[in-house]
Amino acid sequence: MNLQEHIRRVLREEVNIDIFGHNYNELLDNITSSDSGLMYTDPEELLKQKIKFLKKIEKKNSIKLFRVVFSKSKNKINIKKLGNHYVYDIDDFHEEMLDYLYYNAKRKDSSLDDDDVWVVEIETPTSNIDYSETILTYSLHPKEDEITIMGSNNIKIINIFKY
Repeated sequence: MNLQEHIRRVLREEVNIDIFGHNYNELLDNITSSDSGLMYTDPEELLKQKIKFLKKIEKKNSIKLFRVVFSKSKNKINIKKLGNHYVYDIDDFHEEMLDYLYYNAKRKDSSLDDDDVWVVEIETPTSNIDYSETILTYSLHPKEDEITIMGSNNIKIINIFKY
């Protein structure tokens, strides 16, 4: 194989890098788009950091995650149907995300107020994380640093507390 063929092969391999079932360049295109909401951050650096983070947690046995739930009381939270979208760091719940979640919760239960916010802390095996969906969602919405789990039947509720 001559040098030119070697360079072509390396470039083809680099273009087709598989990241949790997705093409790296397609993920980068998503995160680079104007719809992602990024203005002053290097998209490629963000994507590389997220990939590194996911590969790091993939090696662990379990992980603690957080989810926001709107409910009039702790007792009214349906722990059987918590959903699949969580965050790793409680500080990742930002005002835009909370407003969006409140709007959707309010459509289902008009009695809710914006301070009826609860945090559910869970522990789940890292094998329960949907890495493919997590990296795709991150590339589309990098401001919403969510982790998607495959199912809520493999979680342990650690704590539920007022936000």
